[in-house]
Amino acid sequence: MTKYQKQLLGLTTLTCLLLARSPAFSQPADSGPRLSEAVLAYTGSAAAATRLYNGPLYLGYDRHAQGHPFFLSDSALPGSADYDGITFPNLALSYDLAKDLVIIPDKQHSTWLQLLSDKLPGFTIGDHRFTWLAPDSNAINPPEAGYYELLFAGKARALVKHRKLVQNNGKAEENLSIYRQYDSWYLEMNNRFITIHSQKSLLSAFGAGDKGLRNLLRTRKLHFKKDPDAAMSAAAELLSQSNY
Repeated sequence: MTKYQKQLLGLTTLTCLLLARSPAFSQPADSGPRLSEAVLAYTGSAAAATRLYNGPLYLGYDRHAQGHPFFLSDSALPGSADYDGITFPNLALSYDLAKDLVIIPDKQHSTWLQLLSDKLPGFTIGDHRFTWLAPDSNAINPPEAGYYELLFAGKARALVKHRKLVQNNGKAEENLSIYRQYDSWYLEMNNRFITIHSQKSLLSAFGAGDKGLRNLLRTRKLHFKKDPDAAMSAAAELLSQSNY
């Protein structure tokens, strides 16, 4: 057990002892906030900071290209991270879609640090939740390893991979390059992945059950071309509730 694991265990034990001695501990409605306060106290501690702010420096991106490589904004956004076995709430995060890595400002907000992918199974930015998809030799048609936005998670999952690439936007001698975003959607069930790129392929994923999906999309006024995320979420929801 490492020094930091011992510190976390000690804090958790102390918290449980304090709560157990409190008369309010017998009331479930009160125990949640107290435990949350203890967790927040730890994630803001020096021990937790040592675990969070230990990644390499972020070396930046190609500033000659127009735009930026980040998800949603070139400014850090509110989020959270499951990092090194601890959930850190209330973080400022940026997700570099070109390099597929997450960065945070250091404690002094003077530079940017990378969060190590092998310690970061998931994170959120605003209402968007991301999960690390690891290589799996048992999976059928798995996409490449990396972070995927989780649109819906049940018995079936709907995922989307966001990427940004630098591309020339004019004649070569003009050196007009720009960051362009590309998205790829996937349905996953029973460790089998299906790539979705159109309304037709989404319906085809259901085989003989496509009528049920057609009806659901029609009822919710959804179409993959107009709102792929919502259409994918509806499909995964239907798969999760059925015996497809």
